[in-house]
Amino acid sequence: MSDLIVFRGLQGIGAGTLMAIAITIIGDIMPGETRGKPSSWERRECCRQHRRI
Repeated sequence: MSDLIVFRGLQGIGAGTLMAIAITIIGDIMPGETRGKPSSWERRECCRQHRRI
């Protein structure tokens, strides 16, 4: 059981890293005046995933 807890923690760290990278990529690719819409889509999907848990 302790192995499952540790591996779930590692999975959470990996998912958090991917979210930070996605936000950074959106910030680098999109110009400032159009950045809000894709950024809100990404954050909305993140919130939907958290509600499912």
